[in-house]
Amino acid sequence: MYQYYEPQLPDYVYNMNMEDLRLCKWADDSSTKQLPETGTYLLILQLRYPLQLEVGSLGKIMFKHGYYVYVGSARRGLRHRVSRHLSYDKKIKWHIDNITVKHNMKPILVVTSGMAVECDLAHQLSSVSDFHVSKFGSSDCRCPSHLFYFNNYTKLMRAIKNTMESVEQLG
Repeated sequence: MYQYYEPQLPDYVYNMNMEDLRLCKWADDSSTKQLPETGTYLLILQLRYPLQLEVGSLGKIMFKHGYYVYVGSARRGLRHRVSRHLSYDKKIKWHIDNITVKHNMKPILVVTSGMAVECDLAHQLSSVSDFHVSKFGSSDCRCPSHLFYFNNYTKLMRAIKNTMESVEQLG
């Protein structure tokens, strides 16, 4: 489905232990069938050029080109939730919908954990990301954000691996 671009992967990504990343799939609609039904997920998005969007009560936000990680969870229906995120044709319901409906914002990777660690992952990512989009996706918790920006793909992948390892040790 998303064949027009595939990022150049650093060598170490090919050697990642799947146990570390739980389930790591290049984002396309067919990969969601293999996702767990409950848990926490990271949706990694690539923005190919800068974009200004109106995001509900957050107002106008300028998104820089680069990589974004959205942290979400589902007590049930995780497969459906991620499939929805991968779809361009949907009604705007959550903050993340404002950017996933744009063809410029391309989902490239989904990482899941069977544990309920959404806020733990968000706090970990906030300490290593280049910046976060304030209050994005975190209206139901005390996290500063659930959307994090990385200007470099290698830094992003290291951050995801280290964050997942760190949070897995908590559980």
